[in-house]
Amino acid sequence: DTEIPGLKAAADAYFAGNTALAYKSFADYIKSITNPELFFSIGNASLKPEFTKQLKDKAELAMKHYFVSCGTPMQFGEEIDWLANPTPNNYSEWRIQLQRHAELRNLAEAYRASGDERYAEEVIKLLLHWIKNVPRCAYDSGSYGPTQTWRTLECGNRCNGWCSILHSVKNSPHLTDEACVIIFRSLYEHQMRLATGYTHGNWLFIELNGMAMMTAVYPIFKKSLKWRLDVESKLMDALETMVYPDGLQYELAPGYMAGCMGDSRAVEMTFRTYGYRLSDKFYEIIGSMVESFVKMLMADGKIPPINDSASWPCESYIGGAVRTYGGTDWAKWAISGGKDGKEPPYKSVLLPYGGFAALRTGWGKDDVSAFFDAGKYGRDHFHDDKLNLLIYNSEKVLITECGTYAYDMSKMRNYCVNTEGHNTVMVDGFGQCRFEGHWDNPENWAHTKEEVYLVEKENLDYAWGIYRENYGVCDYSKYKRPAVPGKKLAEHVREVIMVKKPAVGKPYFIAVDTMTDKIGADTHTYEALWHINSEDVAVEGNIAHNEDVTVITCGFDTVCSIKGQEEPFQGWLATSSQQGKYYAAPTLICKAVGKDAKFATLFYLSDEKSCPVSSLKLTEGAIEVVYKNGASDTVRLDELCAEAKALGN
Repeated sequence: DTEIPGLKAAADAYFAGNTALAYKSFADYIKSITNPELFFSIGNASLKPEFTKQLKDKAELAMKHYFVSCGTPMQFGEEIDWLANPTPNNYSEWRIQLQRHAELRNLAEAYRASGDERYAEEVIKLLLHWIKNVPRCAYDSGSYGPTQTWRTLECGNRCNGWCSILHSVKNSPHLTDEACVIIFRSLYEHQMRLATGYTHGNWLFIELNGMAMMTAVYPIFKKSLKWRLDVESKLMDALETMVYPDGLQYELAPGYMAGCMGDSRAVEMTFRTYGYRLSDKFYEIIGSMVESFVKMLMADGKIPPINDSASWPCESYIGGAVRTYGGTDWAKWAISGGKDGKEPPYKSVLLPYGGFAALRTGWGKDDVSAFFDAGKYGRDHFHDDKLNLLIYNSEKVLITECGTYAYDMSKMRNYCVNTEGHNTVMVDGFGQCRFEGHWDNPENWAHTKEEVYLVEKENLDYAWGIYRENYGVCDYSKYKRPAVPGKKLAEHVREVIMVKKPAVGKPYFIAVDTMTDKIGADTHTYEALWHINSEDVAVEGNIAHNEDVTVITCGFDTVCSIKGQEEPFQGWLATSSQQGKYYAAPTLICKAVGKDAKFATLFYLSDEKSCPVSSLKLTEGAIEVVYKNGASDTVRLDELCAEAKALGN
């Protein structure tokens, strides 16, 4: 923008043939508007961080060209091969995420902390090397280029990272006039790439965050004002479109939802720091997102691993937002582990637009909880796991699921996204199959309530959900497109009961599953799956148990446990999203054969000797829990269902 005096001087010098003066004028102007004290006040970052051993070690590894991506390290030689890939199965995310330049940011932070010019020299050298050697794809390319190194997600990340680097090395003699010109030419290309290639979901928030940083901090291009106004407009449109009235974001994966909230907050803080303000609606939506996390909080103090999300403490997800914008007393309570604020005014709660129900006996250390996912097929980070049920005590999740895993094409990744890795029901060997007609269909994430209901009683809480869609074979290596066309083989209704005040003993949970044939078959094989968070489980008839939980079933023909099975792949739990991070753990396979079927599973949270329940009995419209001392409790499922639906969602 040559109407800016400093940049006009650079242009005049350039067209007069004085390239050196042009470069100097440009670099002088860039450095004049580079204000590290103001920039690092965004989010209360440290202008001069402590030069800890950990930071020094990271910087020294980067100096030696020891880089890590997706948890896998690579030792480069004197020159970085930015398109390398050391993973045995050519995991594409390794190469792509290398382009986020974590090591370069470490070098810049170490320079800010120590003043050691070696770090500044190396980070600028690496930046210039990357710009020279990594090919850029067309601005409007939908394929992200042949190496995907210019994926819009990485462009957004780099805009942020490079801004931080530039503010860190502003006063270094190694940030030469020519280096400034080359770096900002590339940053202009980044902005052109983003402005013509905005995507959706969590990517969009990262793209907007990168663009907000550039247009607020370095508004030096002719289109900078338009781009900044576009960021504000697109951010508000994204929040209003993607965030349901219950505060859940349409990917229905808490980790990605927190990322969207975090990047939205980063845009707001950058704009506010540099003199711009977003509408009041922004703060209202962020507040609703914060509250949804509190509602999902389980007895172990963590958010459940829904879809492509790991299980993390509530503070990790909403702490930043609460500290920046305040929040309800119960949000403060949630992030402080109960030390501040007030306990939430509710126990069990429904998130009807996402389709989640959280059941709790209370919020104390002796309370238990369950998470019931009867929700939508979330966009992008979906798992085929509708009616999945997770059960917790205050120490850990007891009835778990496989978790999430690296986004490669492995058996474990396929297991994690499909029904086999979750606690719901397979039909004739097929899992749920919702990809066709759902993944890219706006109707799937419309702001409508799901068929999920909840009723709270004095002695029990009851939740109801239904799966009406296809069963088939979904192969993640084919991006979950059905390998076998899906069919509506059966309809699955799951009722979840949390008995808070039993006749004998302490609270427990029951899942009642009703399977109804939908194709006129003579018979089906139904398999209810339950993943146990332990090393092993003993199975004796219709009872399975270990030191943490006793599982009592009725209505099944057989019950067995599978652990660490390769073909078919079953009995595994992921420990992180990194490749190779999973281990063998028992999965209960509870099998029933029939045209229609009804079966029940009770979970008592203790070892078998301490469990007072002897058996279950399913009768017309009810389930009876029989205790070892001869007492019993009867739960009228028909009455609870009618009451729950009458209350609505």
